Amino acid sequence: MGSASNDFTPTFQTQLRYLNQWFLEWSEMQRCDFLPILLNKFSSKSTMNGIIPSLESLSTEENNRPPSLFQCRIKLFHDWTTNWTDIEKEQFVNSLKSIDEEFMKKYDEELMLSSSDKLETNNNVKEIITNGDHKEQDVDLEDNII
Repeated sequence: MGSASNDFTPTFQTQLRYLNQWFLEWSEMQRCDFLPILLNKFSSKSTMNGIIPSLESLSTEENNRPPSLFQCRIKLFHDWTTNWTDIEKEQFVNSLKSIDEEFMKKYDEELMLSSSDKLETNNNVKEIITNGDHKEQDVDLEDNII
């Protein structure tokens, strides 16, 4: 009897087919739950409007229930996309646009809001540093001094 191996990772094209099929199967509510996860994974490392979507928020440990099918699929999404190139990410985003244009409009709106929030936060941090007793320094959102 052979041992089961968890090292198998499907090709990108196979992953894309699975993710598209799952997205088609998801309810409107599940798609809404997926939006901040997608934004977090495919945009900058900053938080999206104060939301830090993660697998911890999907945790079922405290209620001792097994994860839902949706939670398992989100875990696979996280695992698979970690190694995707920017071109592969773009392919996935484009495939979602062909499936649900309204969902992707929300995605684009949130992405633009995130970009403007990041610029505003950077400007506010620079202003605080400039007007304080500290010398002027550029600061990025991850609190690194440039």
